[in-house]
Amino acid sequence: MFSISKEQRLFILFGLFISFLIAMNVLGGKIIPLGPFSTSVAFLIVPWSFLVTDIVEEVYGKGKAREMIVAGVVALIVFLSFILLFVALPPASRFKQNEEYNVIFGTSARIVFASITAFLLSQFHDMWSFWKLRSLTKKRFLWFRTNVSTIFSMVIDTFVFMFLAFYMLTPMFTFWFVIQMIIPYLIFKMVWGVASTPLVYLGANWLRCGRKE
Repeated sequence: MFSISKEQRLFILFGLFISFLIAMNVLGGKIIPLGPFSTSVAFLIVPWSFLVTDIVEEVYGKGKAREMIVAGVVALIVFLSFILLFVALPPASRFKQNEEYNVIFGTSARIVFASITAFLLSQFHDMWSFWKLRSLTKKRFLWFRTNVSTIFSMVIDTFVFMFLAFYMLTPMFTFWFVIQMIIPYLIFKMVWGVASTPLVYLGANWLRCGRKE
């Protein structure tokens, strides 16, 4: 019977983590209505990136979680650098969809910088706070540790990205305007993150039961 080793399960989580990072940057531009509010579809992805970090840290420790974050940073820098390069390259005469291509993939150096900075600060905070809480709770209350570390990390991620990317981008993007953009997006991310708590238990148990070959 086909079996997946513990190491292979870890590689799968690494892959999921990097796919979440790329997805939130490529697909997050779509805005959807949720009741009286509008928010980016990225609110469905961002919390899961922190949950994956928590799963790996719970089973393998802080060192392995740090390796995953570093791998994510490298992947994100390479991916966003290719976007900037490919959008800047002149199109061939037979390529008639360059305008659509630029609309979909176009991004500014400022947004790239904001995305990478927010990711670094929030993910390392999540790793540090989860490990600190793990020590304080004597490895108990996984639901508490993952929610507290994830919620505070999402606050850092959202505020850092929004202000670095949009504050005073045009006269319309004042301090309070950016705050109004942040609040509903952050609330939806928090609610979805808490609702996804069972995935941490499932993921940690799944990672632990992998057999070494």
